[in-house]
Amino acid sequence: MIKPYRDEIVQQIKEAGQELIERAESMVGNGLDKITDISIDIHLGTMTDVTGWPEITIHTSVANKKTLERWTKREVE
Repeated sequence: MIKPYRDEIVQQIKEAGQELIERAESMVGNGLDKITDISIDIHLGTMTDVTGWPEITIHTSVANKKTLERWTKREVE
């Protein structure tokens, strides 16, 4: 039982890597600027949980542009 499970996990890791490569451009949209942090979580499906499937979750944090503009304007004055 361990070998088929291991093989499945290895395959899911490879597929997640390929998915990240193919979706890299869309993960960081053209209009997305002032990025302060980005994290990518990969949750693999398991052979014991037939209702679950592999998921890639992307969290992106951006700086508040309006506040940065106000701070920059204050420094110039």
